[in-house]
Amino acid sequence: MISLRWTSYPQIPPKTHKSWWKSQFDKASSIDDRRFVCLIALTWTSPATLALIHGELDSALNSLDERSWHRVARATRRNLHVLHGRNSERVAEFDLTLISSTLSTRAAAALMMRSDAETAHALYTKYLQNRHVDDEIALEQIQTEALDLTKIGSSQWSPDLTTIKKCYAAGTLEPHI
Repeated sequence: MISLRWTSYPQIPPKTHKSWWKSQFDKASSIDDRRFVCLIALTWTSPATLALIHGELDSALNSLDERSWHRVARATRRNLHVLHGRNSERVAEFDLTLISSTLSTRAAAALMMRSDAETAHALYTKYLQNRHVDDEIALEQIQTEALDLTKIGSSQWSPDLTTIKKCYAAGTLEPHI
């Protein structure tokens, strides 16, 4: 079982980030442990560390049942909002060259939650745009991207109405407006 004790020690020497997180994911044997490790990783790790541990995070997210994945994703959104305010204050830029070309839908959606607009667009384009997606959380992220919120109110605003319509037809309502 994962102990809350390790969450009190966020200062990890940079050279050991990946191995330390790998050991946390390896120790997470129950669903609750995996949810907890994923939530802490998505909420607290730096973008550089998230890029390094994306494989472990991807595996852990995909080991969760749908309900547990949705709980992690929604808790991550709430935590990021409380900790960093609106989207513009929680931005993170990822080096996508460090991210596997086979990133899952869940992991792509999770990383988009932590991304600045440019990186979220790149994640969407690389991992979700040409993929059939039926996951509610991923569809919310796709719809956010399709709304082109960074340009809303300007002459450059260009929402992708076809994608928005598909997401809406699937029952998705963008949760951040």
